[in-house]
Amino acid sequence: MILNFGSDAGLIGYAYSPHYSASKGAVMAWTRSVAAAWGKYNIRVNSMVPAIKTEMYEKHCKSMPPEELAWHQEDIRTHIMLRGEMGDPMEDFAPVVLFMLSEGAQFITGQLISVNGGLGITR
Repeated sequence: MILNFGSDAGLIGYAYSPHYSASKGAVMAWTRSVAAAWGKYNIRVNSMVPAIKTEMYEKHCKSMPPEELAWHQEDIRTHIMLRGEMGDPMEDFAPVVLFMLSEGAQFITGQLISVNGGLGITR
C-alpha cells in the first residue's frame, strides 16, 4: 500500500503558489498512474487530500502579512463547508489515514481521498 499526500491546490489551483499546485497535481497524477500500473500486483496506491491544521500550516500563517492573513482566514471560512476552519490532525485526519491503511480499504486504489471539510469538492 502506498499512501501519497496531495492538496486541494493540485485540484483547484492557487494563484499565489503555482509551483506548489503543480507539484501536488503531479502527485495526484502519479497516484492514478501507479495504481493502474501496479494494481495487477495487488499494490494499492491512493492519495490523501487534507485541509488540516499542522505546525507547517500554522508557521505559514504566521509568516503572512496581516492583510494576506485576513484574506486567507476569510477564504477558509468561506470555502471549508464544515466548521469553516481547517481540520484537526488527530480527530479529523488520523482516523481516515488508519482506515486507508487497514484491510477495510483493500479494494480502494487510484483514489484521491479528501479530508478537507468540503474544500475543493471533487468528483
